[in-house]
Amino acid sequence: MSTEPRAPAEAGGFIDGTKKILTVTLVAAVSAAVLGFVHSRTKDAVALAELGEQIEAFGFVLTEFDNEPLTTGREIEPPGGAAIGAERAMLFEAKVGDETVGYAVALETTRAYGPLIRLLVGARPDGTVTGVYILDHEETPGLGAKVTEGHRLWRSRDQAEGRPFLFQFANRRPGEQGFRVREDGGDIDSITASTITSRAVAEAITVAARAVQEVSGMIPATTRESEPEAPQSDQSEAPPERPSPTELKRRALALVLPEFDNRPLETAREVALPRGEALGSPRGVAYEARHGDELVGLAILISNQHGHEGVIELLVGGRPDGAVTGIFVLAHRETPGIADEVFDGQEAWKTPEEAGEEPYLFQFKGRRPGEYGFRIVQDGGDLDAVSGATVTSRAVARAVTVAARAIQAIGQAEEGEESE
Repeated sequence: MSTEPRAPAEAGGFIDGTKKILTVTLVAAVSAAVLGFVHSRTKDAVALAELGEQIEAFGFVLTEFDNEPLTTGREIEPPGGAAIGAERAMLFEAKVGDETVGYAVALETTRAYGPLIRLLVGARPDGTVTGVYILDHEETPGLGAKVTEGHRLWRSRDQAEGRPFLFQFANRRPGEQGFRVREDGGDIDSITASTITSRAVAEAITVAARAVQEVSGMIPATTRESEPEAPQSDQSEAPPERPSPTELKRRALALVLPEFDNRPLETAREVALPRGEALGSPRGVAYEARHGDELVGLAILISNQHGHEGVIELLVGGRPDGAVTGIFVLAHRETPGIADEVFDGQEAWKTPEEAGEEPYLFQFKGRRPGEYGFRIVQDGGDLDAVSGATVTSRAVARAVTVAARAIQAIGQAEEGEESE
């Protein structure tokens, strides 16, 4: 083999060169470990296809190298990995001659919107990110799935359309606080209406880059003590499983929308939000509720970055005239025990008798935002804020205002099309 470094952009040549290596011995000795990490229960043919994709991905995320990174794979415990569901990861070494010029870390995160995201992160020995490739995901098409944009173009970023989310990590090290999205006080712009996905990927890239720094001796190795055993429960029944993010959104749509006979989740489309910039959310996602061909309602997925503890993500349902039919908070980091009352009743829009004393959210039911929008009493409006949770109450009222106005705009546009 030539000792001259080869450009990873020539991924096809790299794959051709590695075909000779994919012998029975390699598949048995190396591939077993890699495939066990990437997808332990796949059939052999599918597994080999996934292996081929990972080989190709090395050419996208690593700088120049003249070895075969796949053959260097070893399992590691990445620092901070347990917090994202990545107690184990695979580390691969890129070399030019005898010099290590970079590493690639294959890991997964369970903190995404879908069940998990598997990714390959390339970095120089000092932890500077050189590329990120999404190996597998189940994020929502048109939303979180945009995380893959540009992941094959690290060596030719000028060919990418717009500014892909992943490119924000190029040539950067995670720093003391790690990579964080703006909603968490960082400088990474989240994918529109996909804060959870964006946060999960930023956290995973942080873990991968720090693993490289640890292996290179740039940061001290983390001492990992065994986790204390969880106390045994007296109950024989296991706790109920949390619904998947997709199932949660499907259930939330059924709660906040008027009766429908279509599949609102399949109608998702990105929309501009009137005055959404004030919330840090200029765009959101709209879902349609229909009876036959008639539009009977809309739901808007919206985020407000100005909750007391950061971002609040909610789904607001309404009739085409903007009258609110339901509100469901999908994600937040507000203070437990204080802000909880702001979100009470969101499961009871179809069964209000189960809500007990009227919850804060029910004050919006059947109302349109009007000229000044929904406002709490402290801001000159008529909504009673939850005691001790004024900031959270205000954040929700402002988000519902923006969402209801977006619903009105879409409803008016639909009515105009029908009258033509």
